[in-house]
Amino acid sequence: MTNSPMCLISISRLIAIILFFIPLPSLGLSLDKGIVRDDPQWSSYAGIVRKQHNFYPDSVFIDTDAELMYGLSRSSIAVFDLSSNFRLMGGRGLTRWPGEYIEEEIVTRYANFDIAYGERPLGLSRTSVGCLVNSPLRYGDINASGDAELVLFMGNDLVVFSPNRQRVIFMANLAIYDWLPAAAVEDFYTDEAGTFRAGEASPQHPSTIAISNARHGAPPQQLPGYRGYAKLYFGDFDENDQHDILVWRKLYVSRLRNDETPGFQVLKDTYLHYQLNDSEYELQDTDETTIQGWLSADELTWQKGYPSKSECEGEVGELIPEMHDPLLTDPAVLQ
Repeated sequence: MTNSPMCLISISRLIAIILFFIPLPSLGLSLDKGIVRDDPQWSSYAGIVRKQHNFYPDSVFIDTDAELMYGLSRSSIAVFDLSSNFRLMGGRGLTRWPGEYIEEEIVTRYANFDIAYGERPLGLSRTSVGCLVNSPLRYGDINASGDAELVLFMGNDLVVFSPNRQRVIFMANLAIYDWLPAAAVEDFYTDEAGTFRAGEASPQHPSTIAISNARHGAPPQQLPGYRGYAKLYFGDFDENDQHDILVWRKLYVSRLRNDETPGFQVLKDTYLHYQLNDSEYELQDTDETTIQGWLSADELTWQKGYPSKSECEGEVGELIPEMHDPLLTDPAVLQ
């Protein structure tokens, strides 16, 4: 039996209609950036809340439809009513989200040389991966729920805050910096007498956590540094009509000086599945093979995860260099 042209056209249109309504994974976040200090509008908004409420924001976002202004200051969020002369409607201090995942190696290193990882305060920083902290407060509906969220870049932590729920509903560390850059390594290994004291088994990139927190005046231990990154993927991957965030984490450890290969080696890959339940994301007991299968099925590589594009001056729109560094000696980050 042969299909008529009319039948072929109908089938093609049907496929197109079906594809149109299938929710596809999001390769990034569509977010509106807040106003920061170098914006001409800054003094019009920040100056008022400083004077009226003694609130010193680092970034603000104006929701013109709702006549609200959200302000981010250090480690707190405040909301103001623009229709009532910037009346303070509420505020909330920000702390680490209980559902955050971090590698056990990092937890242990902080426990040995610093405060417990979970007790580390959230706060703004002048530097972050990809210079995302240059616009630390952003606004958008990340899960197509109809309600917008505040997406905060606090150092290397991505924090999702729900204005409706008045709490953090998701958080992920995007970058781990526990390694001394090459430019500082020689100085670290050279003592006051000018003697270079690194051995063949010393790490190429020592741990900065161990260096910065040497206790009781003891010389810092020469521990291999850790370096890690995370990419996020958004969509309904398990097709149950509940929004998902997949997290692909990579952790690297410094090679030793007797290793002919410079840089780092892969320590582990971790795959996490968070699902939106009752307006907050919850970590699911989904095996890593399944998560890898979802990524593979949609051809979601490391470079397609969020974040990927730099916002640093001179690099805007390019791949974030440190997250796709050949010195990681990991072919996956180049795809």
